[in-house]
Amino acid sequence: MGLINFAKGEGSQAIQLFGRGVRLMGHEKCLKRSSKLDYPVTVPKDIRKIETLTIFGVKADYMTQFKEYLEKEDMDINDSIKEFKLPVVSRFLDVKDKLKVIKVKDGVNFKKQAKRLLLNIPTNGFMENLVKNKIKLDYNATIQSLSSIKNEDVNFQKDEVVLQTKQLAFLDMDKIYRDLLQHKNQKGYYNITMEKPLLKEILEQKGWYTLFIPKALMEIDSFDKIARINDICVMLLKNYLVRFFKYHKAKWEVRYLGYYCLESLYLKLEKSL
Repeated sequence: MGLINFAKGEGSQAIQLFGRGVRLMGHEKCLKRSSKLDYPVTVPKDIRKIETLTIFGVKADYMTQFKEYLEKEDMDINDSIKEFKLPVVSRFLDVKDKLKVIKVKDGVNFKKQAKRLLLNIPTNGFMENLVKNKIKLDYNATIQSLSSIKNEDVNFQKDEVVLQTKQLAFLDMDKIYRDLLQHKNQKGYYNITMEKPLLKEILEQKGWYTLFIPKALMEIDSFDKIARINDICVMLLKNYLVRFFKYHKAKWEVRYLGYYCLESLYLKLEKSL
């Protein structure tokens, strides 16, 4: 099994992946490896290698944690770790004059040269773009994480929900605006202007997002749920802002696209270094 940049931190998915790496019928369908049989039996030569899951890790930081996990469980560990250095074969010189790439012309900068944009309700082409590929937000994972921290046993339903007027009426638009403004600054979208009233109008529009959360948690019957709805609206608007920027950037840059030889780009990169 080969792993590349897999499992930077400890998680259940890594354990499940390793656990599903080998499936054995075993001697007389006992489902055990030959080394774990509790009765004498003659096993084929080198059967142990076949019964062993071999992991090849490339920048897979979880391998060390997984080994520690096996040690705690008193399981067999294969310490015959070998490190290989593989030569890199470059064919750039063979293809540099043949490959073309699509690139925006030099000196063209959407943020600096395009007119400022006002974050507004989706219209025309942008709305069509959103409908074809809706923004999806699954809030169940967040709820499960919070419940596990509080040691709560909660049953979850993956309901598809649309924000209603009664829920939007309780929004803290000042906080939502501040959070979104901070996100805009972090992204460097300084050519986009935001107006607080328009944010609520965007949330009132239907059809541009898909929200999964148990319907019971969207009922306005406690202050905790009001705070949760505010958090959901911030998440939706952050995704909307990113999609808004990328859509208008691609639309503006299309007139400046051209084919460029890979060699010329390579030479420019060399000079910059």
